[in-house]
Amino acid sequence: MNCGAQLRYLIRRPEFGWLGGLAFSAAAWQLEARDRWIGGSPEARRQHLHRVMANSRFLILPHRRVANLASPVLGLALRRVRADWQQRYGYEPHSTH
Repeated sequence: MNCGAQLRYLIRRPEFGWLGGLAFSAAAWQLEARDRWIGGSPEARRQHLHRVMANSRFLILPHRRVANLASPVLGLALRRVRADWQQRYGYEPHSTH
């Protein structure tokens, strides 16, 4: 089964070991609430949807307690994922910046 474009990362800190993981994936082809919010024509959405990426998984192992871990992990991932996506799939996802 082909699930589309995706990148997965493991979260590890040397002093704590493996802490969790996160994944980014291509957007769903159709999602009524999102499509209504974005607006535009169905054709325009089809032309650009491949550049929309979602944070599809974010897991911190429940037995790991590391204060203030989530925000730095997401920040590091967001600074890295565009270049990794470009390298793997040959195009950058759209940015909201």
